[in-house]
Amino acid sequence: MSNFVSLFLIVSAVAVYIAFIVFIFYFNELGFSWFGGYWNVLGVTLVNALFAGGVYWNLYGRKLDPYQSIEDRYRNIKVIVIALVLMSIATTLSIVIHIILKVWDYSSLKLTFTSLYSQLIDWASIIGLLHVLRIEDNNYNVYKANETSASV
Repeated sequence: MSNFVSLFLIVSAVAVYIAFIVFIFYFNELGFSWFGGYWNVLGVTLVNALFAGGVYWNLYGRKLDPYQSIEDRYRNIKVIVIALVLMSIATTLSIVIHIILKVWDYSSLKLTFTSLYSQLIDWASIIGLLHVLRIEDNNYNVYKANETSASV
């Protein structure tokens, strides 16, 4: 996996997850009646397991396009793995911010935050994909018929 994503990003995702668990343990001790407590940890753990499953499937699953070149496949895997790690971090931080907004009684800002969060995810996704997956970098020669199959 370190071939596709930096060690810093992996450590950041793990650190955010551990900080989230500490945050939940702290808030659970405060005794808010509305607080879900350890169900938050279970939910985020399941979401992160889903992201990890996506990473595993992209790294070790079967190739969906049998004609895709190795370089194109590695480039696609890199984009997907980085996106899933960043989504793990963003999802965890989003839940923390929602909890803090509820505690401080800023419920009116939840819609604004959700809108900004969604726009940031969209912007980062589009810019990231356009920057990394350029169409001129794809190898389309693998889709051309070779001479032996054309003569048959």
